[in-house]
Amino acid sequence: MVIIDRYIRNALLIGVFITLLVLLPLIGFLLLGDELDHVGIGRYTLIDAFVIIGLSMPNYAHKIFPIAALIGCLLGLGGLANNSELNAMRALGISISRILWSILKAGLIAALFAIILGEVITPWSEEKIRTLRSELLSDSDVSKTPYGFWVRDGSTFINIRDILPDKRLKDIYIYEFDIKKRLTHSTHAVSAIYSEPLKAWSLANVSRSTFNRINRFKIKVNHFPKLNWPTLIDSDTLSLLLIDPHKLPLWKLQSYIEFMETNGLDATNYLVIFWSKIATPIVILVMMALSVPLLFGNMRKVHTGQRIFFGIIIGISFYILDSISSQLAVVFGMPPLISAFLPSLICFSGLLFGLRYQSL
Repeated sequence: MVIIDRYIRNALLIGVFITLLVLLPLIGFLLLGDELDHVGIGRYTLIDAFVIIGLSMPNYAHKIFPIAALIGCLLGLGGLANNSELNAMRALGISISRILWSILKAGLIAALFAIILGEVITPWSEEKIRTLRSELLSDSDVSKTPYGFWVRDGSTFINIRDILPDKRLKDIYIYEFDIKKRLTHSTHAVSAIYSEPLKAWSLANVSRSTFNRINRFKIKVNHFPKLNWPTLIDSDTLSLLLIDPHKLPLWKLQSYIEFMETNGLDATNYLVIFWSKIATPIVILVMMALSVPLLFGNMRKVHTGQRIFFGIIIGISFYILDSISSQLAVVFGMPPLISAFLPSLICFSGLLFGLRYQSL
């Protein structure tokens, strides 16, 4: 049985790899049109556009991985069926249940790869994209360091430790210098949000230190619940530094959720994304298992192209269902845990129905 497991695993993983190899260049071609609009702005060149598209591929691979897993399984198992290898396995007494178990073993490897994509590779590549965009497209003097973003505004230096996806800044340090390059003020704010009517940033929980020009050791500290700051990084520049919460690793999402709940902010959207990322490996396993009723059911005489078509339809349906489900928590107050796992539960119910129909 070990040989059978290995044989089926190789067929499925190769099918998933081929599917990604076909879909990702198509996605890259579609992205090229948007990136070409930026060519010529600032220092943005055509080569930069291709670099950014290449760096975005891990994120899109993670997004389409459940669909690629289903299509890849249909390709892999369909190839075995076309070569009568599945029939030979059945003739040897290997049940459909045992083939399903082999598929799930391969699914664990695919799910592990998806986790690495989502938690390690995608956050790294998106960080690179943010840094490149800010350097190439922004007119402001913005730089990225291990300690956050640094922005220079005349004789003022601003350090933004973190930027939340809703354009809210977290942990901001502002250092003001005089013409003799002496530090005059040091300001720290727990958070900040851009106010469109005021065209300024509203700092919250502010501590502002003023240094005496004569006695540098004499410092006056003032505390403000709120303070407007009109010279901080503008909203257009900030948009280049934002990252989609779907592209954040789980630990970062958890940090944002704790920050928002501590400050009395609505973290529902982040909670839905958090639980959706946890559900992703389960979705991949369910999608790969769905290939069994699709292959061994009434479609056993259907051509491979038609199987792939049905797989694409199911994948698109799941994507739409997942998008709708994520809004149920935000709009109707459904618990984020249920909202995140609802598409998986529906697909799992369809899998159970298909397996029962097969009388495994």
